Amino acid sequence: MKQYLYDIVNRISQFSERLDSESVFIDKPWVIIDSDLQQHKYIFKRGGELIMSLNGKVQIGTWEFLAGAKSLLIDRIHEKILLNQSFIDEAIMILKIDGQNKDFFIMANEQRIPDLNVLKYLRAVEQDKLDVIWKRLEDGRNLEIYRKGHYYVTEGMPVTIDGGKTE
Repeated sequence: MKQYLYDIVNRISQFSERLDSESVFIDKPWVIIDSDLQQHKYIFKRGGELIMSLNGKVQIGTWEFLAGAKSLLIDRIHEKILLNQSFIDEAIMILKIDGQNKDFFIMANEQRIPDLNVLKYLRAVEQDKLDVIWKRLEDGRNLEIYRKGHYYVTEGMPVTIDGGKTE
């Protein structure tokens, strides 16, 4: 799953907003679902205040945009983390944990993605931006065909299976 997400993010990163465009993420309800399936809500306030809520219990941390690194420094009280831009739009922020190859910090705007289904949303972005069609193979895997403006499938079009390169 991590590899699949990593591959989608790499393919659509060219369509990302910029992290320094703070209007994309300021004063919006961002939700992170942790490994225990708990929803953590983050609200980035102007001036660097970060409201963090888990089950209605709120803590106030801080955030800072580091322009030179295109990164966010987040102080979550018990730890500070540095996150680098991977993909950002009005509905999702995917930030890579600094120094980690494929560990993402994924935040969904609950106003834009009420069901918080990040993968479904990313596939829709990929389909829209890269003109991708999906077909379910008999073995349960997904075949993705990148049409890039063509209205029909032709020989030589790039394809992936479950987001990875084909042999």
